[in-house]
Amino acid sequence: SDQNLKDILAVAEKHKLLIISDEIYGTMTFTGYEFTPIAALTTTVPVLAVGGMAKMFCVPGWRVGWIMINDRNNVLTHGGMRQGLMNLSQLILGANALVQSAIPSVLVKPIADSIDSNGSSESNGHSNGASASTKGLPPAAAAAAAAAAGGGGSGGGRGGGSDAEQMEAFRQHYVGYLEQASKFTTDKLRKAPGLSVVEPRGAMYVMVQVHPDSFVDLPDDQVFAQRLLKEEAVFVLPGAAFYAPNFFRVVFSGPEGKLNEAYDRIIQFCHRHAKKN
Repeated sequence: SDQNLKDILAVAEKHKLLIISDEIYGTMTFTGYEFTPIAALTTTVPVLAVGGMAKMFCVPGWRVGWIMINDRNNVLTHGGMRQGLMNLSQLILGANALVQSAIPSVLVKPIADSIDSNGSSESNGHSNGASASTKGLPPAAAAAAAAAAGGGGSGGGRGGGSDAEQMEAFRQHYVGYLEQASKFTTDKLRKAPGLSVVEPRGAMYVMVQVHPDSFVDLPDDQVFAQRLLKEEAVFVLPGAAFYAPNFFRVVFSGPEGKLNEAYDRIIQFCHRHAKKN
C-alpha cells in the first residue's frame, strides 16, 4: 500500500539511504488494484527505479531493461553515482541492439499521429506491426498480440489504431489473460488440503502457504517441493529462496490445460501425504 511505501521512505530519510525499487511488474496489476511508483511519494529520498521489457511483453529472452533516476536534489550527481551508472551502461554486455532501439517507444508514450513538414498526417510506426505471427509466443502474449493486431485500438481493422492504442490493447489483453489464469489457479489450488493460497494482485505468480502440521511427512516447503518434483514431476519454487519459509511459488502464465494437469497432481500429492482424521 502507499502507507507501506511511505514507512519505507521514512526509514530511508532518517538514515540517508538510497532506494532501489524493482518495478518491472508495475504495468501488470489486476482489476481493482493500482501501482504507485515509490518515487512519486517523496521529494527528498533518491530512488533508482528498475524496469524492463521481459515481463511487460512476456519475452524473457530479450533481457533488456533500464534504470530511471529519481534524484530531485542531485544527491546522486554530487556523489558520482549518476556518472558511474553511465559508465556501466557503456560496457559491452551483449544486449540485443534491435530490442534496445524499441525502448524509447516503450518508455515515452507515443503520439497517435504526427504531422510532417507538409502538414500531412503520418503514422508513428508501421500499421501492420502488430499483425506479425504469434507462433512460438507464450499463450498470454500470443492472445494479447492477436487482439492488438485485430484492431484493439479505435482505428479497427488489421493493425488498426495508433501505436499507443495497439500497445495498450496488448497490455489489457495480456494482463486480462493473466488475471483469468490467476483466478483459475487460486480456485484450483484451494482444493488442496494443507495449502493456503495468497490471492495475487498482479503479475504472473502466486504464493502458496504450506501447513506442515497438516501433513505426515512434509516438514517444510523445501521437502514439499522436492517430494512433489520426484513423485509428480511438478516443479514449484520453495519460498526459502525468497526468505519466505513454508511457502512456494507457482507461475501461471502457461496454457490452462497444462496448468490444470499440474494442479491436479499437486492436489493428489497433498491428499496422499495429508494426515488422516
